[in-house]
Amino acid sequence: MTEMGLWVPATVIRELPATVRETLITALTSPTVPGEPVAPQPPETANNGELTAPDLSVAQATEFFGGCGPKVQRVIRTIAEGPTRYFQVADLAKAVNTEVTEMAGIWAGITKRTRTILKDRNASLFAWDAMIIYDNNNNYTDQRGWISEMTYRSFRRALNIG
Repeated sequence: MTEMGLWVPATVIRELPATVRETLITALTSPTVPGEPVAPQPPETANNGELTAPDLSVAQATEFFGGCGPKVQRVIRTIAEGPTRYFQVADLAKAVNTEVTEMAGIWAGITKRTRTILKDRNASLFAWDAMIIYDNNNNYTDQRGWISEMTYRSFRRALNIG
């Protein structure tokens, strides 16, 4: 059986009114047949070549947050409370009172939840800078990451921030 599809560039979607964009993304990321997974989207880059992260609607952000443990919730809230969609790993580690190198369980929880919500076993909520910061002993100490603008705004709305 051959299925038809639709490919719409991210730039076109970003130009849509927010309510239309959210409705469209929610419709496209929901399975057409209950229990049938949605095909993963190819990675995209923004106009400046920056890797993009997936978009979550407000409903998906609410569902995401509701199914997370307290440390994952604290990390997501810290990102959403930030002035922009960009974050530093060291700030997130501080928010949950741990070391950057001890966040593997938190990253795993976020990845698992992202893949569950998006029904995409390859999805990742974050995009990362290639530049990693190390201390004088060559220990990983920080890195910049980001979520998509839509996901950032969706988490802010879902968590009643600003």
